[in-house]
Amino acid sequence: MKGIANMWMEIAEELSDTLIGEINPNLDVSPINMLLKVDDEQFKEFALLQIQVALRTGRIQDAVGMFRNSRILWPETGTFGNDFDSIEEEMLLLHLIFHEDMQGKAEIYEEEIKKAYGREDEEENLLEEEKGINEFYISLSDEESEEMRKVLEETELDFPQFVLSMAKPTVINWYIFSLKKFHTNPKEVNMAILKFFHRIAFDLKSPAYLYSASLFNILKEIDINVRNSTEKENRSQHPHFKLWEFGYYLLKNFFAQSEKIEGGIGILACELLFPKNAKEAYEIECGYKENL
Repeated sequence: MKGIANMWMEIAEELSDTLIGEINPNLDVSPINMLLKVDDEQFKEFALLQIQVALRTGRIQDAVGMFRNSRILWPETGTFGNDFDSIEEEMLLLHLIFHEDMQGKAEIYEEEIKKAYGREDEEENLLEEEKGINEFYISLSDEESEEMRKVLEETELDFPQFVLSMAKPTVINWYIFSLKKFHTNPKEVNMAILKFFHRIAFDLKSPAYLYSASLFNILKEIDINVRNSTEKENRSQHPHFKLWEFGYYLLKNFFAQSEKIEGGIGILACELLFPKNAKEAYEIECGYKENL
């Protein structure tokens, strides 16, 4: 335990400076690996592991970036705090993550990595022990990544089902997080996000997956941006017009659905606050079970 305490003391000052903003956190780093076929709860556990790995290996900017990005992905759990936390409260949460015994999480993560990438020799899983501290280094070399891209297996693809399988709260929240930067994103990024959302909402007729307060707030910002910068007759020329158009029809669908369900807009508005899996999306579209 002395070793862990000493390591924490070594990183505490840099961690505090990063939380305050004197050092910029790396907000481009993702806390999840979407190649892993696990449920949302397991993704959250792996995010905690990745944050701990970053802290214990001195990658403080990555750790804070993953910590705050995880808060966006799992806002309802409180595991990663909330946007109103003080620096002291964030420091306390990271202190707990740093000291937690995650040996079990690391073993499960290693197994899922093996399942995702196929062969055991296609990833580096180095488990080193120094002064009683477990430090986990799970990474892929460039040569191994290139080799994995060459391993192909032909299989029949049910594309609609594949898209819906990606409509997990974690995945959707990550797309929403990316769309927050719509005004600075390359056009190709915004179009990729739009295409994913459009397939779910309209091609696959499952808009309930996208009933999210975070997404609706972004769509409102896009609406203001488009309306204020162009005349109505020139609106279709705006670079964000397609995003605006998608938002218009998604919200139109939302309000139409609110007139169909028991409880009306009051019930459906509550759904904006919670993530939705297939069960919740189905109930919004087709009606709630009587015992719920």
